[in-house]
Amino acid sequence: MSNTKKDKWVITSAWPYASYMPHLGNMIGSTLSADVFARFCRLKGDEVVFVSGTDSHGTPVAVAAKKLKVPVEELAKKNHSKIKELYEKWNISYDNYTVTYNPTHIDFTRNFLLEVQKNGYVFEKEIESLYCENDNFFLPDRFVEGTCPHCGDENARGDQCDKCQKLLTPLELKKSRCAICSNPPIIRKTKHWYLDLPKLQGRLADLIKKNVIIPQNARQMCLNSIAEGIPERSITRDLEWGIPAPFKGADEKTIYVWFEAVLGYISAVKEWAETIVKDSKKFDNFWNDPDTKSVFFIGKDNIIFHLIIFPGLLLAYNDKKKSTEKFVLPYNVSSTEFLMYENDKFSKSRGNGIWIDEALKLAPLDYWRF
Repeated sequence: MSNTKKDKWVITSAWPYASYMPHLGNMIGSTLSADVFARFCRLKGDEVVFVSGTDSHGTPVAVAAKKLKVPVEELAKKNHSKIKELYEKWNISYDNYTVTYNPTHIDFTRNFLLEVQKNGYVFEKEIESLYCENDNFFLPDRFVEGTCPHCGDENARGDQCDKCQKLLTPLELKKSRCAICSNPPIIRKTKHWYLDLPKLQGRLADLIKKNVIIPQNARQMCLNSIAEGIPERSITRDLEWGIPAPFKGADEKTIYVWFEAVLGYISAVKEWAETIVKDSKKFDNFWNDPDTKSVFFIGKDNIIFHLIIFPGLLLAYNDKKKSTEKFVLPYNVSSTEFLMYENDKFSKSRGNGIWIDEALKLAPLDYWRF
């Protein structure tokens, strides 16, 4: 009998938004590649838990619901069911495909962020923010569009420019406009809670430099961002649809979708352990074991969130924790370039590309998988 030690893997694929059906870029760039790797690891006899889920909160879903004039919760639940059914048709071998409105994820996220605050990495401050007088609400993230101050793209959003991948804040946009009515916004003051990323900057740089298997494009993108100076990032949003912020005084705030979505990689394993295999120790066995290798299959537009935001959250949480209570840091991020369609990248929000339900009507499943 071989004495070769088996590896232990947490394998994840990027969470599709509940606003639209995933397209072939999502499937090839994260889902299918993660599925192939999970199957390979299982064939080797490694311990594997393969998770993902539908990203049901935040501005992508809220904007889509407003444009469709349907209740946002109705849209999220309806599309989650469709996406889950499609992944089953594509024969994706998830151990748990979940959704971010499930109670396990909500409770885990709120408790995790309270620990980050207790460790001294969360602070609050009053800021100026964009507000639409026509629609009578603040314009976080995808509720505002405008010209990117870095590359000049005219369709940048309030949290990121799709073209140059720079993280943004709404006030950085030039010629900003409401994504719903297209009217220019005004500025109003509001209070938010922030993750103190500058305090973690040195440790994040060391983490990325020491990890020799991170793809070169991902490594350089993150090191460039760190060299420019990582700003603090707002954890909360003035948005009704989302997980209620757990901080004292933040009663009307919700958690920024990217802060909770990356924590879903952990909560999905917790849910799997507690409700599917019904052995809660398996959660600790994976996420609290320093020998576990966590790998994230994503598109290149998500690199910053997985190599700066997510590790930053983990470092902040792990601070002052016993070794048995610390969550393992990312082992690798497999980032894929954009899939192109008619000289432009596939994009759900811009309606460009081939959707995975359409693909199955165009050719058999094995054509796309192999």
